[in-house]
Parts: sequence; structure tokens; C-alpha cells
Amino acid sequence: KQWYQRRVAITAGILSRGTDTIVEDFDESRSVLMANHGYCAQEMVNLLAAGYAASNVFNNTIDLGGKVLRGMKDPQQIGFLTLFEYYKNFEVGTGTLTLT
Repeated sequence: KQWYQRRVAITAGILSRGTDTIVEDFDESRSVLMANHGYCAQEMVNLLAAGYAASNVFNNTIDLGGKVLRGMKDPQQIGFLTLFEYYKNFEVGTGTLTLT
């Protein structure tokens, strides 16, 4: 029964945003929602938590010499914590750490 509930939640998230819009949310068109071994990619986590499939969790966008990386647009109602931030692998933006 649990697998069915997860599948319904994921399907509802995808259908509510629309596949074309989700692909536009990605930093790169070849990004995926489901990663290896059945894990949710960051895009899927953000789609379910925020309603759009941003590829990153930092605030707004970062321009890397013409390559624009998209993060979280607005403060969220659901927080995001990760061990990777502690190790300085990446930054979680205040919009995801400081809840509304």
C-alpha cells in the first residue's frame, strides 16, 4: 500500500506542474526527476516541496559565466537540511532554511 501512496503523490506533483514546464525548470534539459537506485533527484524533492523542479536549493539564481543555475525562488514552508552543507559541498539558501 505504501508504494501506491508514494506513486500517487509523485504523479500528482508531476501532473500539477506539467511535464513541459518541469523540463523548463531544470538547469539542463537532460536532468531527471528520479535518480539511480530509485532515489528522488533534487528536482523531484523541490517539485514536491515547493511546486517547481529547481535543480538546486540555494536562493534565486547563480550566473557562472553565462551558465545560469536556478535555485529556490521564494521562502518555503518546508525546510531542507543536509549533511552536505555542513561539509561545505553546497549551500542551502535561507529561503529553505528560514521557514515562512
